[in-house]
Amino acid sequence: PINNNNSNNNNSNNTNNININNNPFDTLLSWISSDVVSIALGLMGLLVVVVHRWTLLDADIDYNDSADALTYETRTDLLAVLACGSVLLNGLTKLDVETVLAESVLLDGITLSNVEWCASTTTTTTT
Repeated sequence: PINNNNSNNNNSNNTNNININNNPFDTLLSWISSDVVSIALGLMGLLVVVVHRWTLLDADIDYNDSADALTYETRTDLLAVLACGSVLLNGLTKLDVETVLAESVLLDGITLSNVEWCASTTTTTTT
């Protein structure tokens, strides 16, 4: 006799797997954590930090009042570069890179019976 309870459990498990895969939140998280999106977000973040620094340097600032503000901005930008760099590195490590074997080639040449040594063009003298 066939146990119908196992077949019902398998069908319910398959239904649950389908529902989990169709969950929009899981789909969004898997899309955000993909390699291409991580690389794009890391590069865009680095670009935003660079543009922010350029606009900060070009701004007409009274340097006496804003010395502390520039110090905090530098720290913030450094943390932003580290965060964006880690997102970029995460994307690069997730890339699926496969090594390719080089094609084998036949060498053309002559088989010699004896080893031929090339004479050195420089001479050394000992005294």
